[in-house]
Amino acid sequence: MSGSQNFVPSDTSDKTLKPSGNDEVNAARKNLIAAINFRDEPPFTDLVHLFNTDGSPDEDKMYRYYHNGCKTHRSQYSKQPPENLWCSEVLIAVRNDLSDVAVKEELPLFIDFHGGGFTTGDIRHGAWRQKHKIELIAETNMICVCPNYPVLPWFDGKQINAAIREFWNYIFSDDFKNDLKSLHPQLKPQLKDIIVSGDSAGAWLAMHSFLEPGLGRDPVTNKEAPLDISVVYMQYPMLCHYKREVPPEGLQYLGQEPKLSQAEITDKANDLKARWKEWHQALAAANMTPYQVAIPRPWAPIGVSASFLASCSGDSWKELFQNGDSSLKDIVERLEAEQGTAIELRARVPRFYIYHGAADVNVNIEDTKRALYLIRKRYLAKGVAASEVDEHIHFAEELLQDKGHGFDHNISVKTEEGRFIKDVHDMIKKNL
Repeated sequence: MSGSQNFVPSDTSDKTLKPSGNDEVNAARKNLIAAINFRDEPPFTDLVHLFNTDGSPDEDKMYRYYHNGCKTHRSQYSKQPPENLWCSEVLIAVRNDLSDVAVKEELPLFIDFHGGGFTTGDIRHGAWRQKHKIELIAETNMICVCPNYPVLPWFDGKQINAAIREFWNYIFSDDFKNDLKSLHPQLKPQLKDIIVSGDSAGAWLAMHSFLEPGLGRDPVTNKEAPLDISVVYMQYPMLCHYKREVPPEGLQYLGQEPKLSQAEITDKANDLKARWKEWHQALAAANMTPYQVAIPRPWAPIGVSASFLASCSGDSWKELFQNGDSSLKDIVERLEAEQGTAIELRARVPRFYIYHGAADVNVNIEDTKRALYLIRKRYLAKGVAASEVDEHIHFAEELLQDKGHGFDHNISVKTEEGRFIKDVHDMIKKNL
């Protein structure tokens, strides 16, 4: 599937969703869509400009890759019913010119998870991909792999985790190796020293990949093992169950006036949760899974409102994520546990590169600081020298006092504004 892609995939722009064959499920889906789109906005209004690039219309398409020295191939990392193929789409990107790649050379893997509060985001949306990361791909021999995944409130955290496991199974499969040949006949992945990356909620999935014990493969026995990760690269990471405070004067939804009061947000969030419960009850009664029902592709801004409402209404986001399963902890909670993660099984400390704006009102920078403190604490408890741990953790905090959430999507490392990102990329390159 190399080559140009349409800006808006047909399964997003078409407002008519295929009926499921069950009237109760169809009705529940309709009601949940209405609760998510609480302002009765159609999928594509003037809000779309918020998620586009900075003046180059073509870059809003997949052309963002092509305009910055990369080529792509799109595939599926698991077999899903045709209603929701977007859930398991995967985008593979490499630099345009691979003529100097040796026949037997294995190229490093850069796995990048998109953000979006676990309710929105799509790999085909060029503007949803950070420009500087595409530049990094174009400057190296890395193989970049970006997966889609199921989103709330249609799915839950357990199903998201299961999808990420399927994704990693794909990375170690012959299917992945065959997909790489679409980009270069001699392209081979290096299944060790993997770089995992993510922005916002994508950073949660990068850390999940780091913490989960059995997502990799032992190179000798091929049995489940921790992933061999050399770098964890996170941007304004969301590492706790998503929860925000609404100021007394209210909060704007995507910059729109009028502001919404806490009471208004809570009321709409309660309606969202009621429709969410109806959705899952209808699926259970019909003995169906969300994969079997056509669900809107979460092409921003579709789905943004779900994380807005849930995160600003107490523990509502956590309720949607856990769906009654309290064992689904967030990243900080998992780090606070004394055992049960891959940290105990790892022989070395990967390098952590993190930046987070101090002015971020969406995701609290203190959560990031807490996570890094706990990572350090866990490695010290393993007997790793403090000097070694500190050498492996790089947190760009002092440079970003005035930066908010998602500030870097259109930043190029070739600009003065992107110099600090270039410094991070230079450090990553040293690990290749």
